[in-house]
Amino acid sequence: MLLKGTALGWIDRYIDQILVIILSFLFIKDPLVLIKSGVKELLLAAPQEQYVKPFKEKLLPLKDRLNARALAVEIIKTGRRLWLTVRLDPMDDQISIDDFMQVKARLRQLAREVYENTDTEVILERNS
Repeated sequence: MLLKGTALGWIDRYIDQILVIILSFLFIKDPLVLIKSGVKELLLAAPQEQYVKPFKEKLLPLKDRLNARALAVEIIKTGRRLWLTVRLDPMDDQISIDDFMQVKARLRQLAREVYENTDTEVILERNS
């Protein structure tokens, strides 16, 4: 309405389309980021360091307390859920089921302190 009576009056009929194009370019970043992160989750790619670092800081120092030769953490993020796999190589050749269940419960508790919606699996394996 403001442009109709001016020398730029001819552009009046194109303003809506121009504004839509400009706003589309301004807001295209968000959907592209969502698509990129969604595809990564579908392909089970490693999550961003912001998700991995708190788990490593909380769980890896427990190696000595758990009487383990090695302790490794793997994380997969799908949607709002984190899937945590802890690979534990115990020092002893044998571990009782009760001890293993206590270790498993402790690791699950610590993982849920970092992120509530975490499913934790503990795997015993021997690193040769």
